[in-house]
Amino acid sequence: MAFKQLTPDDLPLIWAIRHEAMYPGHLIDIVKLDNDAVATHFGFAVDGKIISVVSVENIGTSYQFRKFATLPAFQNKGYGTQLLNGVLGWIQDQGAENVWCNARQSAADYYKKFGLTEDGQSYEKYGLRFVIMKKTF
Repeated sequence: MAFKQLTPDDLPLIWAIRHEAMYPGHLIDIVKLDNDAVATHFGFAVDGKIISVVSVENIGTSYQFRKFATLPAFQNKGYGTQLLNGVLGWIQDQGAENVWCNARQSAADYYKKFGLTEDGQSYEKYGLRFVIMKKTF
């Protein structure tokens, strides 16, 4: 098992994992982000196969993680937690003052385990309710 930084060459794999885990009933373009080519991407591998991904963007000392996804067959086994712990550590090592994400409302309690809190803002997209969650270092 391994936490690792991915490269832009890995984008097709990143998109495939996002698609299968997050929006399998939609076209794959729904999981492609405008900044994917310049974002920093991380993955978690099991037996050499990337099974979980997350992307990070920053503006100054504020970082956002986006499209955190784990293949369904590997969910609820702690792999995503290991990936997110690695990413949050990396973000903190970069000198971040804070980190935030747009979380599905249904996943808010999961992110609270990492010290993120809801900031009171929410919105709906693709029929799902999202909340903005933040953590200050």
